Amino acid sequence: NFFNTGAIGFKALNQLFYTWKLAFKVSWLTQNLTQPLATTYPLLARHYKGVDVEKAFISSYEQASKYLMHRLKGNAHGLSSDLIYTLNKLHRQGVLGDQMTRFQLGVRNLSKEEFSKWMGLFGRAGEAVNRTHAAISGYNVARDVLGLTDKTAIIDFCKNCVYKSQFTYGKHDLPQIITGAGNLRNFVRTAYTCKHFVVSYLQLLNSMMPWRGAPMRQSLRALGILLAQA
Repeated sequence: NFFNTGAIGFKALNQLFYTWKLAFKVSWLTQNLTQPLATTYPLLARHYKGVDVEKAFISSYEQASKYLMHRLKGNAHGLSSDLIYTLNKLHRQGVLGDQMTRFQLGVRNLSKEEFSKWMGLFGRAGEAVNRTHAAISGYNVARDVLGLTDKTAIIDFCKNCVYKSQFTYGKHDLPQIITGAGNLRNFVRTAYTCKHFVVSYLQLLNSMMPWRGAPMRQSLRALGILLAQA
């Protein structure tokens, strides 16, 4: 029975739900790719001033595109060996991986789930761009603004930048009512993803307000993007 109460039945139902709502939806990919505007962009305003914020944001995209091409074709033209080392390290640690897509699909390892891997293609692509961009933004701040030289410290700073702007998606981020839902938890987790994003974004937005000690340039950018996307 396709809709039996066992783990296999709920997994199939979960994949059907994702396929219906998100798989190969250009609107979903576009929406996903706009996330850095609301998160990474205002975070950069804490460390840069004036138009340097916009320059840093755009520059990180240029570097991200080069690194992603390097991952695909092996051409690392225009990237420092230290930056490639840092990003490769983060990639191996799963920081730049498809956390949200796996969260939505209810699978632990997409490389072992051929159907889920292809159904989540647009989600994975969006995450790869967003998380790589956030990591490079963090790397540039760490090296150029904060003057960090220790590789471990730089990697930790980049990781924090990714998780702060692109959020974490794992069992530790789920309410107990979902983790205790038995075979149904993966399906419920998919439906919970949007709420999890909203809660994480509101927490980030609050941290970028004046009462949290954020500079006015950061608060204005965070609120400006929020109003522009409303």
